[in-house]
Amino acid sequence: MKAIHELEVCLCCGVPILEGRREIHHIVPAALGGTVTIPLCTSCHDAVDRMNFTDLDWGWFFAVMLQGTKEMRIIILKAVSLGAWLQKRRDDMIEADAASSKDN
Repeated sequence: MKAIHELEVCLCCGVPILEGRREIHHIVPAALGGTVTIPLCTSCHDAVDRMNFTDLDWGWFFAVMLQGTKEMRIIILKAVSLGAWLQKRRDDMIEADAASSKDN
């Protein structure tokens, strides 16, 4: 049985990934110590990397929440919470690096 990161289907859109187009996405960014990865197609990986929780269309978010099952809503809420925390942590790391560079 293949590990999740070895699958040949995008875990975001579910489409089979063409040879050479499979990208590995870190659930928690590698810069923050993340080691769990999943396969995504190039298009979905670009979309995930560009998504900024501060720019999230909350109307879309609530529409998805109302249509989903209880389990889906719990997972989405947890993902949004984790995403916001990771983004804050990343921003703090960038700020700390910039301050450190000024000191040197």
